[in-house]
Amino acid sequence: MTILFRDLETRSTVDLKSAGAHRYAAHPTTEVLCVGYAVDDGPAEIWLPEQPVPAPFLEAARDSEWLVIAHNDAFERAIEEHVLAPRHGWPLIPIAQHRCTMAMAMAAALPGALEKAIAALELPYAKDKAGAALMRRMAKPRPDGTLYRRSRFPRAALSILPQ
Repeated sequence: MTILFRDLETRSTVDLKSAGAHRYAAHPTTEVLCVGYAVDDGPAEIWLPEQPVPAPFLEAARDSEWLVIAHNDAFERAIEEHVLAPRHGWPLIPIAQHRCTMAMAMAAALPGALEKAIAALELPYAKDKAGAALMRRMAKPRPDGTLYRRSRFPRAALSILPQ
């Protein structure tokens, strides 16, 4: 069995917490900034919107032996359905192949938040706080509700994001 791990980074003029995952994903201003992914124990890779669909996602859609794992998979699936498939030609991977680490944590009476579950398990890993802060800064709209142009993103992000 092959495992495809994924993490999507998005932005929108819609507030995710107040709208919910599906309304957020379906909103026309919602876009994917990048997708981080890795196959099994392989290296982490980044997909950007101007690139072709990565081969592991095509293979996972074709082969029912593949599993796709994400923390808060319901959000990832909503973005896959409303943004990645229609705008970027991504395949829809059958839900039977999806696994959600947030649901797994909560089923084991652990916190659902990734950083809190890591702390509760006393794992030697931590969520990258600086990276998370950078992504929040790029994803949230300005006070007037509009999105920042990509050219206005912090320099740290410009090296990986398309202009």
